[in-house]
Amino acid sequence: MMLGAVVNATIFGNMAMLILDMNKQAEEFQSIIDSSNTAMKIEKMPPDIQSRVVAYLNYIQTTLQTQNELTTFFEDISPSLKNEVINFIFSTAIKLNPMFQNQTTFQQTLIYNIRMEMK
Repeated sequence: MMLGAVVNATIFGNMAMLILDMNKQAEEFQSIIDSSNTAMKIEKMPPDIQSRVVAYLNYIQTTLQTQNELTTFFEDISPSLKNEVINFIFSTAIKLNPMFQNQTTFQQTLIYNIRMEMK
């Protein structure tokens, strides 16, 4: 009975910490948006510029979250799987670039260098 209570308390404690962390991140981002809005209103920027700035800040926040998730993902998988994933992600992007087409050796060298940078 006591063990069950301890397990429940641990689970709820961890959930509470996760929620607090998410709230903290949301508050920090909202603070950035609020200060940006205030600065833009003080400078009397046109509404179209204001909306583009807010859209950019939202994009940057989403991109940062995605990058953090990718970094965590790479930390959680084995080095050989990490190499395969890097090969897949970057070789697809490089092969689609017209500048690198018909440059197989260069593509492989570029992907190898990316892999080495990401270790």
